[in-house]
Amino acid sequence: MLLFVQSGCQKTEQQKTNPKTTAIMQKTTGRTSAGKSATAPASTAKSKEDVAQPEGNGDDHPDTNTEGSEPEKTIGAPFEGLKFDPDIDLQGKSLVWAEFGPAPVKGKSVLDDIRILTWEKAEKKFNCKIEYKEAGVGAVAVPNLISSVLAGVKFADFYSVSLAFLQLYTTNCIIPVDKYIDFSHSKWESVGQLTLLPDNKHYSFNPDVTKQYQVTYYHKGIFEREGLPDILELSKAKAWNWDSLLEFAKICTKDFNGDGVLDQWGVGDGASTLFNAILYSNNVAIVNIREGQFVCDLYRPEALRAMQFYQQLKFVEKVSNIKSGPGVANDEFYKNTVAMNFGSVFTSMQYLQGGIPIGQAPYPTGPDSRNDTIISTNQVMWNIPLGATLDPGDIITVVLYANYNDPDDPEIYIDPYKSFQEVSMNREGLGGAALNTQDEIDFFFEYQKNLKVRYDFVQSTKLNTIINPKVITPIRNGDPVNSTVTSAQSQIDEFLNNIYK
Repeated sequence: MLLFVQSGCQKTEQQKTNPKTTAIMQKTTGRTSAGKSATAPASTAKSKEDVAQPEGNGDDHPDTNTEGSEPEKTIGAPFEGLKFDPDIDLQGKSLVWAEFGPAPVKGKSVLDDIRILTWEKAEKKFNCKIEYKEAGVGAVAVPNLISSVLAGVKFADFYSVSLAFLQLYTTNCIIPVDKYIDFSHSKWESVGQLTLLPDNKHYSFNPDVTKQYQVTYYHKGIFEREGLPDILELSKAKAWNWDSLLEFAKICTKDFNGDGVLDQWGVGDGASTLFNAILYSNNVAIVNIREGQFVCDLYRPEALRAMQFYQQLKFVEKVSNIKSGPGVANDEFYKNTVAMNFGSVFTSMQYLQGGIPIGQAPYPTGPDSRNDTIISTNQVMWNIPLGATLDPGDIITVVLYANYNDPDDPEIYIDPYKSFQEVSMNREGLGGAALNTQDEIDFFFEYQKNLKVRYDFVQSTKLNTIINPKVITPIRNGDPVNSTVTSAQSQIDEFLNNIYK
């Protein structure tokens, strides 16, 4: 299971031997690893625009904008790019911090201990109290927040969310943060481009891009039997592409007993795993933002080519199982009757528990793709809900500090490589077997460092309710690609044009 990680800091010898660095870094908790550096880009400290300063910002925290005062100071990590001075005193006020799942428990894990310690450090530094609020589970969490906000009841001061982010945006339940953050700053530029919404504003202040890449799973036993090269090695050589995918799939598709019924498939197809994998491998985001509005990219040439290649695999070369649906691809993989499958990085645990000798590699690259870009449907957003009682700048300050993976603080620093290795080598429930080989760990750690991300808003916009029956299902059943997409275009465009009206 190879998880997305953040870009790490340069490691000193002290940091390399720090026993705390074996903790697992979980992106969903928002621990940022933008390292503190003497040469880090700095921004000029300014007072918050049109926002009252918290009580206590008096003699102890001089206003750096006062004419005739000392020269303006610069802001270091983790506050680069802020438009205000983060030197604050909250005078004992509480910050309600909401996330999915229960609060961290002291002594339960190294990660929980570090989270608690970073919160304690933030509480001491800013004279505040962090109150954790379990936001609920899955589909319940966001409606809880929306109903509270619409009723005029405070839900939280800070809320971390991913797929349901746009529901909060469309119901006006979160506030923009552009007044407080310079998204043209080098620290914020990448995530700013990714999360800019149609109203030309940003509503998340998570400085890190979530790199939840998808994976090609290949059955090493079948590959060895067929004399095929290792896909990870091909990927390293930039030779894992649609051509090699088709070639391997044809070789691995077999009728062993000659009865005319295929006994082994080259590539599996579940509910829509293969369909989405081919689209994403050709750098197609189904729902994108361009020129200030949501657009569907299924009409673009690269999308049409991807859907035609999908049908070539299914209906021309017949190298993918015709029977498909939720769980089918995984079921066939468990039966050792599928050579390759596509899916989330979290699927490897299931396969290994089933005793399948799997290898893992990135998606193949399509003819319109780039090796340095992935499509992601999940970006962890840090939001300030409407009704928060603390100053937004104060909330941003405390949350950034409490999530900062400070390389100069050995009590809390988590080495990015060691945390990546720890989660990848997790043997729990596997009878001592590792989730990944050392070669896979080293490859994916370097692979994700320079990845660029494009965000697919298809799940967040709920456009699936239209494109699944109108486009995806017909194409997966063999209907012509161009005419199928064209017939649904007006309904798709109308949906996206009216999504915020």
